[in-house]
Amino acid sequence: MTRLMGNLAEGDLKVEITGTERGDEIGQMSAAMQVLKDNSIEAEKLRGEAEKASEAQHQRDEEDRKREAEAAEAERQRQEEERQRKEEEAEAKRQGEEENRSKLMLMANDFEASVGNIVKTVSASVQQMQSSSQSMATLAEQTSGQTQARSYGGAAGFDQRTDRGHSNGRDDQFNQRDHLSD
Repeated sequence: MTRLMGNLAEGDLKVEITGTERGDEIGQMSAAMQVLKDNSIEAEKLRGEAEKASEAQHQRDEEDRKREAEAAEAERQRQEEERQRKEEEAEAKRQGEEENRSKLMLMANDFEASVGNIVKTVSASVQQMQSSSQSMATLAEQTSGQTQARSYGGAAGFDQRTDRGHSNGRDDQFNQRDHLSD
């Protein structure tokens, strides 16, 4: 019995307790040892379950940490992708604005060149019209001067020629016209 108690105290729960059926002190001691053995087995079982539960909890905690880390990494990647997308959109927008600016500048330059050509053409036409107008004015003045000279000169010539008795065919025509109009 002493040996059985020593084995039980060392944690050997496989020992077989005998004498529990006895009605004396040894039976009572054997029954107490059996209760101790049964309680130790139960405690060992509970310790095992607690270790399993602790291990399962540790595993769940580890899985939770892993999921949280994966979620954090996924969020970081999402934010990085969002940042890159925004940068790409901003770059595309900047390029689009630059292209629009270039197109507008090209259109403005083309318009300016067209307007410049129109202004040159109109200016050249105006100068040509002024030149023609001046030529026409000069021609009109000359014609008017010649007409007046012929009017005044013809009448004076007629008087002078008549006095002298000279006449040529052309002067006769003027003389006849002037004479008829009187």
